[in-house]
Amino acid sequence: MKIIRDAVHGDILINEIEKKVLDSAPMQRLRYISQLPGISSVYPSATHTRFEHSLGVLHFTDIFTKNLKLSEEDREALKIAALLHDVGHSAFSHVGEEILKNFSHEKNSLKIFKEKIAPLVESRLNAKKIEKYLKGKGYGIIISGDLGTDRLDYLLRDSYFTGGVYGKIDAQRLLDSMEIYKNKLVVPEKSISTAESLLLARYFMFSAVYLHPTARIAKEMISKGLRIAMKNGWISRDEIINGRDFELLFYLKELGSSIIGSYLERGLFKKALVITPSPAFKSFLHSSNARGKIEEFLKQYFEENDFVVCIPDYPSQNFEVNIKQKKKVVQLKEISPLVKTLQALPLQNTFILATKPKIRLEASARMKKFISNF
Repeated sequence: MKIIRDAVHGDILINEIEKKVLDSAPMQRLRYISQLPGISSVYPSATHTRFEHSLGVLHFTDIFTKNLKLSEEDREALKIAALLHDVGHSAFSHVGEEILKNFSHEKNSLKIFKEKIAPLVESRLNAKKIEKYLKGKGYGIIISGDLGTDRLDYLLRDSYFTGGVYGKIDAQRLLDSMEIYKNKLVVPEKSISTAESLLLARYFMFSAVYLHPTARIAKEMISKGLRIAMKNGWISRDEIINGRDFELLFYLKELGSSIIGSYLERGLFKKALVITPSPAFKSFLHSSNARGKIEEFLKQYFEENDFVVCIPDYPSQNFEVNIKQKKKVVQLKEISPLVKTLQALPLQNTFILATKPKIRLEASARMKKFISNF
């Protein structure tokens, strides 16, 4: 066994086959893929990576599967799936994924497993089971469920590295109390408050960290820089899928991307206009290529590298958390007033136009004119 010291969990134990997967090139690439791209512009210590998160998910999966008394074959397959669940992420994680059409990091993780990892493990482990669990089937819900080990780790880890208290959860209590019942991940009725605390932590992490206005601007600057670079032929789709964050950032800066240069020097654009969309404008923002239409309008007056638009994406609040009441399973949202209230609260509902300071006032006026058509 090898011991890895982790900032969040302390010592994490990995065996020989897990080390073999961890040392593979696809996994080592995750050392250079940010867990929260752009967030370090607001929370400087939020520089943690998908690599550390994958180790954390392995650790929680190890604890939970031991508690469930699963077979060694299932436990080991699940732990490898936990390690690999994010291996298919593009550069800049979800920021990169959002600009790539017809791309899914989950499907890419499966592709990488089949092509590059399965040959390393299939003599010792059941590759078909690992593939099944990567798809979230069967025991795979232990990793991907709404109270799964993936969510438990990222909430704790993101909270730790942003220096906040919003994501603090009693993960050990959940891991000790959850079980598999009728092919579902369930929480016993006596632990409802622990499940509620996780969903509350998620809500506050979204509102205070993931959707922080300045963080949204920083992420949009990365996104727009990548989109302009692809349009100009500076980088390809495959380079974003297989690339590493820092390589692409510095490459684009060297090629003369002023928006990426501004991001790297924390010359973040300033808010020129922040509004809560009217029903008509909100409907437009949900239409296809709304961002493109707004950008084309503004490009009539300003350089495209001088502004970004942040469109609200309204993260889902539809939680699927199963509560075991004697011999039946009910949804937490059906019996918890707190969860019902959370589902009714909008996580994010503002449209932001951010620009370089020199065009701030004029851009605000132009954008207001555009919005007046709705």
